Amino acid sequence: MKVCSYAFIAAVLFISSSVLTPFVSAQTAESLAKNRSERQSFRIHGVTDSFVRSIADLGYDNLDADDLISFRIHGVDADFLSEI
Repeated sequence: MKVCSYAFIAAVLFISSSVLTPFVSAQTAESLAKNRSERQSFRIHGVTDSFVRSIADLGYDNLDADDLISFRIHGVDADFLSEI
């Protein structure tokens, strides 16, 4: 199970670092949500300003809304990212 999680995270980080453009470092969770559905998903899954900042502080500052929601769904947080 952990191997699949690591592979998923590595794939998301690789894709997001090379392709995706919205930067989270200077933005809030609310500003990253492009529409009402994404804002609702953020609220449901706990993508908060502090979560976004904690991820961005580790250098992952180019993730989009889908990446952040996926991280929360799969239990990826700043502590987990700093361990791998």
